[in-house]
Amino acid sequence: MDPNWQSNNRLIVLPELNILTHGQSNKFRYNYQCEKVSEFEVCPKCATKSYSVHDRRWINVKDQPVRGMGVKLQILKRRFRCPNCKKVFTEPLSGVRKGFKTTERFRRGVRWACDNFKNLKRVQLAYACSAGLIYKVFYEQLELKQREKMNDPWGTTLGVDEHTWKKRRGKIRQTEFASLIVDYDRGRIAEVVKGKTVHDLKSQLDYIPGRERVRDVTIDMCDPFKKFVREFFPNAKLTADKFHVLRLANPMINRARTEITGDQRSNPVRVLLQRNRHRLKYFETKALDQWLDHYPKMKEIYWYKEALYKFYRTKGFEKASRALINLTDQMALSSLDEIKKLRKTLMKWRVEILNYFKTGLTNARTEGYNRLAKGEQYSAFGVRNFTNYRLRMLNV
Repeated sequence: MDPNWQSNNRLIVLPELNILTHGQSNKFRYNYQCEKVSEFEVCPKCATKSYSVHDRRWINVKDQPVRGMGVKLQILKRRFRCPNCKKVFTEPLSGVRKGFKTTERFRRGVRWACDNFKNLKRVQLAYACSAGLIYKVFYEQLELKQREKMNDPWGTTLGVDEHTWKKRRGKIRQTEFASLIVDYDRGRIAEVVKGKTVHDLKSQLDYIPGRERVRDVTIDMCDPFKKFVREFFPNAKLTADKFHVLRLANPMINRARTEITGDQRSNPVRVLLQRNRHRLKYFETKALDQWLDHYPKMKEIYWYKEALYKFYRTKGFEKASRALINLTDQMALSSLDEIKKLRKTLMKWRVEILNYFKTGLTNARTEGYNRLAKGEQYSAFGVRNFTNYRLRMLNV
C-alpha cells in the first residue's frame, strides 16, 4: 500500500482499521468500508487465543465529521470461535464500545460542539443525528469528564454563594436554590449543591476530602452559610463580602427617597444617592447637598451610607477595627429604626467584616460564576433536571 495512503488511513479511520473502498454516498456524507487486520483474538470468557474465524458481518458506525461532511464507517467484523470453551465472540475494536454505533471521538466531538454551539439544535444539524442521541452523549461525556476531578481535595480558599435555578408557578409558587462552592486556588467551581440549608450543604459535600485544608471562605451575609462554614471547615476564616456589606444601606435609601419623590426611577437624585460620594463630581455633590438639606431623615441615612464607604477605605486591620467601633457607637445615638437595625447587623457580622482587612478577599469570582449559571439557564430556556444542570456547571 502507498505510504501516503497509509498515513491518510490512520487520520481518517480508527487506528486498527484498513480502508477497503471509499466513496461519497451523497453530498453530505462519506462512506468508508474497512476491516480490522489481526492474527488472532482473545476469548473474553476464558482468555484463550483464537485463530478460527466463525463468520463475518458488516456493521455501520458513525464517526467524527470531516470538514462539515459526515463520516460513516462500514466495518467488516469477524466472529471467532474459541477452541477451549467453544464460545463464539465478535472481535473488539478500540475506539468503539461494545454495542455502540458511534465512535468515542464522535462522542467527544458532540461534547465539544455542545459547549461551543449556541444550542443543542445546531449540534443536531451539524452532526446529523437525533436530539435524543445528542442529549445522551453530551451528559455522558460531561459525567466522564467530571470523574477525573472527583477525588480532588478542597482548595485553601473558597467562595460560597447561591442563585435561583428553578421557579415553580401555579397554585403553589416555589423558588428552588442552588449553592455554588468556588475553588479560588484552581479557578473553577468545586461543587454545585441543590438547596442552601446547612443539612443540604453537609450531605452533598461530605464526599470531598481535605476539609482541614481550607483556610479562607468568603460568603455573603447569609446565616446558613455562616453556620455551615463554621461547622464543616474547622480551620477556615470567614470573610463577609465587601459588596454585600456596602449595599446594606441601599434599601433604606430607596425607601426614604420614595417617601419624598415617589417611585420615579428617572429622577436624577436616585442615582446620586446610590453612588459613592467619593466618585461624584463637584457640581453633583453640591446639588445633592442642597437637596439633602431639606430632608433631615434622608440626610442622616445618606451620611451613614457614606460612612460605610469611608470605613472600607481604611488601611490596616487595627485602624479598621477602631473605625468600625466608632461607626457603631455613632449609630447607637441615632433615633432612626433603620440605623439601629443596620448597627445590629454590623455588630453581628463584625468579625467577618473585619477579616476583609486581613485577607483582602471578596466574593466577586463567585458572583461571576453565578452570572455564568444564569447564562446557562437562559441558553437552555430554563432547567428541569438538577443532575444535568450540575454537570453543566461543573464543566463550565
